[in-house]
Amino acid sequence: MIKLIDILKEARQVGLLYHFTNSSFLNNIKEKGIKFEPDNSGFYPNQFSIAATRDKSGKGLFKYLDYKNLDIRITLDGNKISERYKIKPINVENIWNMDDFEEEGIPVISKFSEFFEERILSNKEGYLDPKYFLNIENI
Repeated sequence: MIKLIDILKEARQVGLLYHFTNSSFLNNIKEKGIKFEPDNSGFYPNQFSIAATRDKSGKGLFKYLDYKNLDIRITLDGNKISERYKIKPINVENIWNMDDFEEEGIPVISKFSEFFEERILSNKEGYLDPKYFLNIENI
């Protein structure tokens, strides 16, 4: 028989998440973790967040902005992270002004895009502990 306490303890099944960064930050990230920054989406006021994606290649992310300086991909254990932090999806079209991208000749992807951004949320400043890292690699 399943007990209510067992249901409450069950973590959300998130799967793998990927965080892209620049190699110049890597030593600090390995030592302290990934820093929670004030959330800039407008959806989570008074929250701190880390941007991640489900897109291992980052190609959806790279369509929008010039991320040539992002040469490191950190694979995160979303299941373990969800035991401590909230993870919420973000629809990127609702954050950025898509007209700006079209004016610059950057193709805008649809609402059914390959870009799946997730925000790892925290109520306070701090760092996501490296214990949640599964892999760090150059891209």
